[in-house]
Amino acid sequence: MKKRTAGWTSAGACLLVLAACGGDAPEPPADAPDIPPAVSDAAAPDETALTIEQEEIAAELGVDLSAMTRLPSGVYIQDLVEGSGAEVALEDRVEVRYTGWVLSGQVFDATDDGATNVFQLSELIEGWQVGIPGMREGGTRRMVIPYPLAYGERRRSDVIGPRSDLIFDIEVVQVGDPAAEQQGATTGG
Repeated sequence: MKKRTAGWTSAGACLLVLAACGGDAPEPPADAPDIPPAVSDAAAPDETALTIEQEEIAAELGVDLSAMTRLPSGVYIQDLVEGSGAEVALEDRVEVRYTGWVLSGQVFDATDDGATNVFQLSELIEGWQVGIPGMREGGTRRMVIPYPLAYGERRRSDVIGPRSDLIFDIEVVQVGDPAAEQQGATTGG
């Protein structure tokens, strides 16, 4: 399901104007859909929840936070390989290879032996939505994602417990929908 934010953004701006003028802001209709806020790298959770200490990360992962760029959201990124193809935007489908670890060094998910997965970026955890745009096809990026931008307070699996910060190495293989592009090539479209 696509996220709708434009209507609420306009409504939010009107509410801010009304609040600044001292007027009473209208309540949204009771049947209004629960629309999450748009992803913004500027809107960060509580700073203490975003703090990841180097000492918490298993040494065998080779993660050096001091060599990474910390985005305002709290996500750390480091390009391991610069890509040269199409650039990823939030609204894109991306074909990727990846490995994900918890800070202890335990792998919790990975693409199998050269296989790829295709995802709609805007439907993934917020850490990916913040950390992947700007990558290019052929590029590989390491990301360290604080738990509020991963799975938060909930247990995701036996490996990903509540408040688990995550590490990913992500290779962007293709930007766009490879299945649709392949179908278009075979149907002449």
